[in-house]
Amino acid sequence: MNNTSSKGVIPFFLSSLAAIAAATVLSVYFPIWGNIPLNIILPVYLLITAKMVSFEKIKLSTLIIGRALTALTAFTLLPPRALIIILAILMYINISEATLSDFKKGRYGNGIAGLAMLASTHLLFNSQWIPVLAGEKWGLVHVGYYLIQSRGILLWAVAYTLWNWNFVTGEFSPAVSLYHLAILATPALISVAFLNPGIWVLARATSLTSGGVLQIAFKEKIEGNLMAPRFAAFVAFVQKRGVQIPLAAVVVVLSGLSLFVG
Repeated sequence: MNNTSSKGVIPFFLSSLAAIAAATVLSVYFPIWGNIPLNIILPVYLLITAKMVSFEKIKLSTLIIGRALTALTAFTLLPPRALIIILAILMYINISEATLSDFKKGRYGNGIAGLAMLASTHLLFNSQWIPVLAGEKWGLVHVGYYLIQSRGILLWAVAYTLWNWNFVTGEFSPAVSLYHLAILATPALISVAFLNPGIWVLARATSLTSGGVLQIAFKEKIEGNLMAPRFAAFVAFVQKRGVQIPLAAVVVVLSGLSLFVG
């Protein structure tokens, strides 16, 4: 058991956020030199050497596929449009798995919210791969990314963040739920810092990979250092029916409105 005082929770959370954000920025904007070592080679190494339950192995493998496809696009071995379609499909699968789990566990409010997310996920197809011309050399896209062109992504991102974190609180411990706040905050911070809301989906997928790698590598340390009684009490409050229903309603409304914003 970790004896770290709860006073150390905030510094540890901020350091986790900084590490996830740094790895995500490098991977998002540098699909070869940042993405491959941080989000393909390192996760594959962990997949081979680390002790993981089946769920963790499946999840990490799926995330690696997404990052590998981005690298293939940078190598010009995969058409950009194919990348966009495949990654949108992976998002459908991710949301579907979580929604099914919510319904199985009787968390009907968030399950309904998940269905609303699925119904609006097709806006992700309205995206474009952006190679930075100055970064092209030897037929490779050294600097490049894809972004969502629909302005509805702003509302959709908020809805997804609320829905996904609510799902996490019902599946994992309060310490892991706090850690996932850092993972979910990263794409929002990057979108704001670079004044580019369209980058949110790519940053979200990448932060989940970067954060997942750190979580698997330092599982016990994260669980121990992010144990915060007040946050645990907040999570318990969020799980109450009186909070779950309006929270689900907010997600449904935001995801629905995202379809009507051009």
